[in-house]
Amino acid sequence: MATKKNVTKPVEHKEEETLLGQNTVVTLTIPWNSIDTEYKKVLQTEAGKVQLAGFRKGKTPISLAESAIGKEKLMEHALQHAIPEIYAKELEAQGIVPLVNPEVKLLEATEGKDFVIEAHTAVEPTVVLGDYKAIVKKAARAASRAVPEPEMQSQVSGTKTKENKEVTDEKKPEEKEEELLQAIYSGLIIAIKPKVAPLLLQEEMRRQAEQMFSQISRLGMKDIKEYLERVGKTEEEFEQDLASVALGALQLEFILRALAKDMHIEATDEAIKEVFPEIAKWKNNAIPENLRPQLEQAVIRKKVASALLKLST
Repeated sequence: MATKKNVTKPVEHKEEETLLGQNTVVTLTIPWNSIDTEYKKVLQTEAGKVQLAGFRKGKTPISLAESAIGKEKLMEHALQHAIPEIYAKELEAQGIVPLVNPEVKLLEATEGKDFVIEAHTAVEPTVVLGDYKAIVKKAARAASRAVPEPEMQSQVSGTKTKENKEVTDEKKPEEKEEELLQAIYSGLIIAIKPKVAPLLLQEEMRRQAEQMFSQISRLGMKDIKEYLERVGKTEEEFEQDLASVALGALQLEFILRALAKDMHIEATDEAIKEVFPEIAKWKNNAIPENLRPQLEQAVIRKKVASALLKLST
């Protein structure tokens, strides 16, 4: 198999400094014999589904079935079978770990010759943490200054009784802790600014949009248009908000992963069972392998959050 070296192309943006990084582009050469073999297999399978006048289903001559289905459609199916194995081998050879499914672009596609294809994907960005401990302390100090002083609390959230006694809405410790944690997260994102590949951002935006559409449906709204009318936003504003939320979520996720690595934080079985005691009631007191990645992520995130709160003091 002939392959070309990995090519990383810059994404064009108007702003000089962007929070978006680059997609990873892998150039593949697909041998014609592989394409031709897959094409014939696909044609044989699809021809069996064709029913033309004068022929029983599955008995249409191959040449007529090919014309009825269309060579372009058959070639698309053939490439879907031919590309994955070559793509996987090239990723392994270059040490690339993709986070999204590839977008494929044909560069050279002449019948009888090898095809040249670009596969665009996204990988985890390099995160430079820097002096994150100082960032955490700075964010914590800023958060504490933002909290109203006791004597000002009545002007912000309190009232007075008939006896002129001040009544305030005191927040619970866990609420204060969560607010502090969110302030620390924001400080880390602003300071570190990990660059996210556009394809990864698009994927996260789709995921966030699906969640929002589900919430909208549960609230009794028929579609996104009705939601936008209720909140007084345009589609463009909605997309901007969605992009901002998706980007922030991805940046935080990559920062937390980098912090976990720097802090040597891992999710052992014991730690998982400590955070999720209900596992003891599960079959054989064992962690299901299909749930392990999510459970490990939750435990690591919890441990990193705890470590960040300790650093803030």
